[in-house]
Amino acid sequence: KITSEIPLAEKLGVSRSVVREAIQRFVTLDILSRVQGGGTYVNKITSSIYFNDIIPNLSTQLNGFNEILEVRKVLDPLVIKMAMNQSHRHLLSDLSLIIDDMKGCKHLSETFYDYTIEFHHKFAEHSGNDLLAKIYEIMKHVTKIYARQNVSTIKYNKKILLGQHEKIFDKVKEKDAEAVEILSLLHIKNVLSKVNDYWIKGLSQKSIIAN
Repeated sequence: KITSEIPLAEKLGVSRSVVREAIQRFVTLDILSRVQGGGTYVNKITSSIYFNDIIPNLSTQLNGFNEILEVRKVLDPLVIKMAMNQSHRHLLSDLSLIIDDMKGCKHLSETFYDYTIEFHHKFAEHSGNDLLAKIYEIMKHVTKIYARQNVSTIKYNKKILLGQHEKIFDKVKEKDAEAVEILSLLHIKNVLSKVNDYWIKGLSQKSIIAN
């Protein structure tokens, strides 16, 4: 457990807001975890933490997130085939739990987005390939950071998002890898379109303000 914000700010000679911002940054990088009413704790350091020096550079720009989606368009079909061949039963079990958790969310939130991100990561986790799992682990971290930064600004439809993942899950149950690939790629294209629309609107608004 780390020192609370006020004593830490006094010790470092900085304002509490600076400490709070720094702590939040470490939370988004999964280095620290907040427990409501219980303080802030250092997470167990795993090998994925060593990639965190490149994560901020990717997550602070739209191109970084878009490039991840473009990479997934290439890798997802391979990862899906491997996961469904290697560990279909365990994959199905994990995806079922995530779908239930998504259904339990009453509205769009960081938690709901985390579930959708974890859903796709499970395919890499069950692919039986450590390198692919590591690549997807990095992409998962960056995607979560981007989602948390934009959860209140990019408006998705929860019912549509849930429905997309339920369709993918149904095809996993049917062991229809080709359909899972098609639906996953369609989902990625939809997210890319939504993000790009948001980015274009943001640039337009900035242009209007500047003029």
